[in-house]
Amino acid sequence: TSKLQNSIRMYFKHVRLLQRVWLVSSKLNSFIRHAIYLPVLWEVETEVLAEMMQLPADVARTELQDFSKRFHLARRIADAQQLAIKRDEIRGARDAVAVAKVL
Repeated sequence: TSKLQNSIRMYFKHVRLLQRVWLVSSKLNSFIRHAIYLPVLWEVETEVLAEMMQLPADVARTELQDFSKRFHLARRIADAQQLAIKRDEIRGARDAVAVAKVL
């Protein structure tokens, strides 16, 4: 019975570990989509629309520069990299104590 209990305990530890990895991976995926891809897409779309609507170049450039100042792409990429590192640390952890330290 002891071996069975230990096996079940280890199984649940692995399940919790997988759930934590999945949670962080899901947050990373969502963050990349909403904080990086969508703003970059908006920027490209704005450039195309400005060209198609024949807006003065300085107006479009000013709008895009203002957006770029608020957007902070490099900071967002660094945040995504930190989430990826956290995910990898959790994935590499073998016990619940190590996972708790990462989170």
